[in-house]
Amino acid sequence: MGALFFALGSEAKPWIQITNAKPVRENSRFRRFESPDATIFITGIGKMSMALAVAEYALSLQKEERIRTKIWNLGIAGSTTNKHNLGDFFWIHKLTDHSLKNDFYPERWQSSSFVKESNLVTVDHPISKNADQAGFIRATEEILENYQLIDMEASGFFFAAEMYFPLENIQIGKIVSDHLEGTFCTAESVESLINNHTQKLFEEWKETVPDWDKDSLTKETWTSIQQTTTALQFTESMVHELKRAVRYFLLTNPNQKIPMPEILVKDKPLEKREAKQIFERWKKQLYA
Repeated sequence: MGALFFALGSEAKPWIQITNAKPVRENSRFRRFESPDATIFITGIGKMSMALAVAEYALSLQKEERIRTKIWNLGIAGSTTNKHNLGDFFWIHKLTDHSLKNDFYPERWQSSSFVKESNLVTVDHPISKNADQAGFIRATEEILENYQLIDMEASGFFFAAEMYFPLENIQIGKIVSDHLEGTFCTAESVESLINNHTQKLFEEWKETVPDWDKDSLTKETWTSIQQTTTALQFTESMVHELKRAVRYFLLTNPNQKIPMPEILVKDKPLEKREAKQIFERWKKQLYA
């Protein structure tokens, strides 16, 4: 059916209980539990560990299996706004890696009884609104103004997951655990917050992955787009990111024509700066 990824044992515990998952004794970097309903990973704190766990799981599957495999990251997150109550659950529709300045766009394709959505920023260190909190770095105004939720794992999860699994099968859900007061949550409080939503989320988890149209981005369409990316001298990483954006557009706008950038004819090749500007404008159109 799929795998659930948690940073903390206290986040995973309610899911281990509801699925009756048993620990797997095998050579793995991570704590892993198995049941007929789910594979559950406890990765530890940090985006690198999360990414490695996702890759380990993906490489244990055949490519054909991944098409029908759900992969979720659930857990707690701090909130920058007091408008969010402790315990509120949010699906994440935009994700930013703060240190790398990369944006990702998870999308909720199936209906859900949880209707709230939010953006999320992944940071490398615990942060607080208060100064001089031991173990925390003070949150910048940029973070407080531009993001609603904060965690330390989601960008690593999504970066690795979208390399192996269809975008439609990847979900991130976060529960508000604090308002960046600069205190660490107890294991008991985390478990309680997660447990309040586990039953309803489990019912949604058990739903079958829909039979998505895997050919939404055809070889012919992508070959045509590649002619433009070659002409613009996009880097390999830009082309990879653009392909993800094109597929996102086709999934959310199946009856619309793919927007293409306006390119002015010049006597000399584009400068890197100009190519980057075109890339950013094009990507913004695709994610609009």
